[in-house]
Amino acid sequence: MINKLFLIILILFLFLLHLGSFFALFFYFNWSLFFVSLFLWQFLAIIGISVCYHREITHRSFKSILPLKIFHLSCAMLAGQAGPILWAHVHRIHHKYSDKDNDPHSPKNGLIRAHFGWIFEQNQRSKNSDFKVVPKDLADDKILCFFQRLHFPALIIVFFLLYYFGGIEWFLWLGCFRVTLTLHSAWVINSLGHFWGYQNYETKDHSKNNKIIALLTAGEGFHNNHHFMPNSINMGHKKGEIDIAYYYILLLKKLGWISNTRSI
Repeated sequence: MINKLFLIILILFLFLLHLGSFFALFFYFNWSLFFVSLFLWQFLAIIGISVCYHREITHRSFKSILPLKIFHLSCAMLAGQAGPILWAHVHRIHHKYSDKDNDPHSPKNGLIRAHFGWIFEQNQRSKNSDFKVVPKDLADDKILCFFQRLHFPALIIVFFLLYYFGGIEWFLWLGCFRVTLTLHSAWVINSLGHFWGYQNYETKDHSKNNKIIALLTAGEGFHNNHHFMPNSINMGHKKGEIDIAYYYILLLKKLGWISNTRSI
């Protein structure tokens, strides 16, 4: 019953996000809000998803001081993807079974499934024993547990505040449109990131590097590099492979705000 209710809420939430994006583009178009949405999309996704969720929490590529960790997690919450524990847990399973049967989102079973269809496969997920036990380092982190519990209620409050202070235009652009961009820019790595591009390294999966995807995701599109060295803070390994998130991490290191960095 809980799984069915969660699935219904998830489908409704994603439908409303995309419907709101449609209305923003075709009925409430506003150039200023369009560019603000693009900026917030990139800023929150780079800081919150690429740097925090992916490199710091999932792969333990570095360790940040507490105020910075809270700032990063707050950006991730505003970005609008899953909570930190769920996000990291799913991604670790992806690396464990990359492009094999238990991979949550391999394109071997179709690009649409890899892009977003896997999200709705609650029954399939329940059959995978890896989903039943949250890794200890995630479950024991009180900060992560707090943000995991806070994630969805806080996101709803953000949408309410956008409507309260900026009306329907803020709600549609800074809420629906921005979060929709954040979701699809992450999902495209799951789908096209294992389908379209080139490889610097031979790995046991079909991960690819793609400079177009990397441009949209602050370096995350160098997916073959990442699968070859998943714990590295740097995903751009060759000349011309620009990883913006990596430069941000280097700045944090120079400021002395992070430690235990891992690099190639």
